[in-house]
Amino acid sequence: MESWLSRRISALRFLLVAGLVYVHFGPLPHSASNPFRGVADLSNLVPEMANSLVLYLFFSAVPLLSLISGYLFFLGDRPLLDKLRRRVHTLLLPSLLWLTLWLLVGWALAGLLPAAVQSLNVAKDPGAIVTALTGFQWPEHPLPSGVRSLYRWLNDATGQPVALQFWFIHDLVLTLLATPILAWLLKRHALVTLGFLAMVWLSGYEPPLMFNANVLFFFSIGAAVALNGWRGPIPGSTLFWCSGLVAMLLTRVLVPAWTQPVGTMPFEHWLECGIRLFGTVTMLRLVWASPGVVHRIQPLAPAAFFLFASHYPTVVLLKHLVAPWVSGPMGQLLTWLLMPLLSITLLVGFAWFLARFTPRVFALLNGQRGWPGAAGGASPENQDATSSPPGSAERHPLLRRLRGKLERWYLFYVRDLRFCFGGLHFQVLVENDRRFNFAYFQWLKENRPQLYRHLRFTVVGGIFSRPRRGSALLLPWLQDPVKERSLALYRRVRRIERWYERRGLPVINSVRSLSNTKKSEATLLARELGLLAARFVPCPPSCGFDRLTDELGLPFILRDNAAHRCRMHLITDRESFDRIDRMPFIEPVACEFIDTAQHGWFHKFRCVLIGDKSYPRHLVISRHWCVHTAERSFDEHHLALERDYLLKEQGAQFQRLQLLRQRMGLDWVAFDYSLTIAGELVMWEPNPFPVLWHYDAPLPDVLDHQRQANDKIFEALTEYCLERAKVTLDDDESLVPISA
Repeated sequence: MESWLSRRISALRFLLVAGLVYVHFGPLPHSASNPFRGVADLSNLVPEMANSLVLYLFFSAVPLLSLISGYLFFLGDRPLLDKLRRRVHTLLLPSLLWLTLWLLVGWALAGLLPAAVQSLNVAKDPGAIVTALTGFQWPEHPLPSGVRSLYRWLNDATGQPVALQFWFIHDLVLTLLATPILAWLLKRHALVTLGFLAMVWLSGYEPPLMFNANVLFFFSIGAAVALNGWRGPIPGSTLFWCSGLVAMLLTRVLVPAWTQPVGTMPFEHWLECGIRLFGTVTMLRLVWASPGVVHRIQPLAPAAFFLFASHYPTVVLLKHLVAPWVSGPMGQLLTWLLMPLLSITLLVGFAWFLARFTPRVFALLNGQRGWPGAAGGASPENQDATSSPPGSAERHPLLRRLRGKLERWYLFYVRDLRFCFGGLHFQVLVENDRRFNFAYFQWLKENRPQLYRHLRFTVVGGIFSRPRRGSALLLPWLQDPVKERSLALYRRVRRIERWYERRGLPVINSVRSLSNTKKSEATLLARELGLLAARFVPCPPSCGFDRLTDELGLPFILRDNAAHRCRMHLITDRESFDRIDRMPFIEPVACEFIDTAQHGWFHKFRCVLIGDKSYPRHLVISRHWCVHTAERSFDEHHLALERDYLLKEQGAQFQRLQLLRQRMGLDWVAFDYSLTIAGELVMWEPNPFPVLWHYDAPLPDVLDHQRQANDKIFEALTEYCLERAKVTLDDDESLVPISA
């Protein structure tokens, strides 16, 4: 599964589970109204309406979680039996463990803290909390009855499970047991099967042993999508689905106040089915169209199952603890808003604590899912350049993580204290503290330590991110583009940039200019300057193959316009086009394929333009049309061509690349380009944030000629920053204005 699709699904899953915390909040303190019945008492309209509206909004949680489960279960080619065995360890056993833990909690509260249980104001006897959790009186019933009632969630005949959210797991487990039959039906008669299940769902019929048909129906939809490779947009605009959802929500919540008898709702089941359906599509549309939301939520996504299993009865206990101090509609509204939020914060924080210090315990409680971010380790693509190199003494993972955490804490927080008292310095602004692509700063630390000590490293949104007195230059060290990836991140960076702009201080590669680095924008500017560059055509899911071939011909390339490191697909016919899933792309585009092969080899050059000067970076030669360094040729003839390229002067054709850099509004940028057989330059894409290499990873001996080129580029970056800031280093190794 593509990384962007995985991130969206993870973020959506956490968002839905967080919504369930509000669903299971229940009635407001000191209120007899049931939020599942809408608003029957207009005298307390605002808090009752808010509670009921959000509850029905997240009626989409079970359908969406079921749909995701069905899609992920049938994704891939693993045998069905292996997938079922895996679900035993990731779903069934962790659920039984949580139910056992909640039973023990009930016993502890009722047996050890009877006064505290009575103070919850939910019952008259200490054993009532166990009754609420398990459905049987304690200690009147003997242990065997208690054990039987603990596992009664395997059959709904005797009522709700120990913790009521596990009814979903109950129905999901039964649905998984039926997957061999479902797979056969959905592969051969998908539409007929889904139509039959839709009628069962709309009728309100409860399948045997199940609580309802929600899980079975929506699981089957996700399974059908995965099994049949269905692609394409959901019919209807986002406005249609959102407005329909709002209308049904208001109808379901407010109409019961005017019905007779009060609190009843005509066509209740069908209306709630409509709310579930419209809520499902609306949630999918909004999350898929909000990469900024995904970026914010995704780091918390590993705690989704833990939050699901622990949020109830936690949220109810917290509600009853504060109930004696709640009075009036405003108090009810604040309690409804804050208690679920407090529950989410406490439980996610506790999950992070377990993942950080006892990862095995966390994985056991979280369905064998870890939390990589909580462990302090970086993924390979984000491995910081100052981590211990292979073969170092710190081979133990815990020691490496601890060392990396301490280094980051010092670099971004403790070291910042030296700049509290003024003095000229450069502010380096990064997106997070992983120090991605920090090779340049590591080079400064070793080769220009006098200047490195005047660099102030800050994290966007961090407590020390605001500019300080003495700031002479802002260097946003951010992956491009920013605005297209996260509008919230863009706005935060712009607030800092405006502080510098008002004072006439330089900003290197402002985020305003990074939008010009989108492939379609950059190639359009290049063609206006007379450079040969590929034509781009927007390619949303609704765009057809015929339209693209009419404009671009065959073959053409399908890629993401707003992201680096995404996979590019060469489309040669209709079949290869239909196989591509465009949903993971932020902004899918089709671009013209320009064949620059020379005797079966593709050459890709990179040069770095810094101010008015250009510096060659590398020449990569490969058999593959999509040239990457991992697939480069190490033939001696090809390496000799690269060495010649790094030594020769840049020709007159690079003057147009300089004009392109200026048109894009960038201080420095790396251009990837090729040459046709006739020697004409073909500009592929700009890289204002060029990844050179991990500084601690030594270059192979055959590529040692690149080191001198990298040193020249780093030296030029340094001199350019000093020149733009109009400062220099004096004899005391302090930054001083050149005019002084």
